[in-house]
Amino acid sequence: MGKSIPSDMERIPHPPTLPVVGNVLAIDPEDPMASIVGLMKQYGPIITLKFPQETVIAVGSQEYVQELCDQERFIKNVSGALEEVRAIAKDGKRLFDLHRIR
Repeated sequence: MGKSIPSDMERIPHPPTLPVVGNVLAIDPEDPMASIVGLMKQYGPIITLKFPQETVIAVGSQEYVQELCDQERFIKNVSGALEEVRAIAKDGKRLFDLHRIR
């Protein structure tokens, strides 16, 4: 599977994983959001999903999202596609003003 998970992330609830595929089979490719919402109903508003190439933390509570968006407490990284969007949508810079390292 992908990168190893830091021990703190192990405490985040997650559905059972299968060797090699992780949680791929828990996600309906026709309606992935409904699958994630269903998993959050079962495991709580923050879950970890493991896929062959990466581990994703999904947050489904406005309270937690607001807390995670607190730029005074968390460093956010813009890279890849978001970096390209930021370069194109020049006025969107405020949207993606996440380069500041604290």
